[in-house]
Amino acid sequence: MIINSNLKSIEIMKNNYRKILTTIYFAFIASIGMYAQTIQISFENAQNTNDGVNDFYEVDVMIQTHDGMADFKMGAAQFYINYNTDAFGVNIYDGNDQENDGVEITFPNDGDGPLEDYIVGQGIDALPTLKIYGTLQLNNNTDFRLSYSNQQTFSSGTFAENNITSTPKKLVHIKMKYLDVTQDPMVVFEDNEAIVDMARDQFFTACGPTAVTVADVANCAANPGSQIIDAVFVSEGATLSLDDIVRSEDVTIYPNPTSQYINISTALNVQNIEVYDILGKLVLVVGDSNQINVEQFQSGIYLLKIYTDKGKATKKIVIK
Repeated sequence: MIINSNLKSIEIMKNNYRKILTTIYFAFIASIGMYAQTIQISFENAQNTNDGVNDFYEVDVMIQTHDGMADFKMGAAQFYINYNTDAFGVNIYDGNDQENDGVEITFPNDGDGPLEDYIVGQGIDALPTLKIYGTLQLNNNTDFRLSYSNQQTFSSGTFAENNITSTPKKLVHIKMKYLDVTQDPMVVFEDNEAIVDMARDQFFTACGPTAVTVADVANCAANPGSQIIDAVFVSEGATLSLDDIVRSEDVTIYPNPTSQYINISTALNVQNIEVYDILGKLVLVVGDSNQINVEQFQSGIYLLKIYTDKGKATKKIVIK
């Protein structure tokens, strides 16, 4: 009797163990699917402008789904950009009115449709003058890094269409005032989470409530959105459109990140290479070589300017 009872207990434990393993397995598979699908943030339409007095660098920040992620409604968002202090100075946002600061973030929307123009300028369906997104904030993250963020004011139920899809859409427009227009802007996203904690995890789907017929405010405590993990940031579009710029796909670098060497792969003839630190300081010049030794550099982000017989390519590298 005791033996049979013990055997029965062991069998129950085995069955429970199998159930636990099965639950863990399917949770793991589900997590792979969640992390494999994300969004892409990029730059487009980089240009220099002049208002008759000052010179400016302007660029659009774009957003889209990536790697098969389903369309969704955007909620809170945050990203970081680094810039060349030789071009713009340090701490370009001082917390005062944007007209007198070194940077201005705008999101014009002409009201032609719910998804026209810039996402952050979008209004609710019933009354477009009521903007979905508010509590817009700029901060100096460091002397050479700027943080942008927005929250969600109105509920996801106040606008019907998913505003983030696989088609790139404008998120916001950045305008930065030059101190020295002859300097390279060197604007790049900061997505290295060893430098900025969770830098790639600051976008969310929209808060509810979802079933509303009036202009309800978002209740993110009771109806939270989902955090989007490991956003992909692409900085190449921040490069000014000049005739001598080589297409990004014509020059590749590897490995990246690296701690020893960077290899340059291209069918073009490399004439010389310049390496700049994140402050815009030239730290290394290399002749016609397809490999660079970076062991002497401290960990961080650097920019490579690769000059070829067909023009110049700029690449971001991470030294670990």
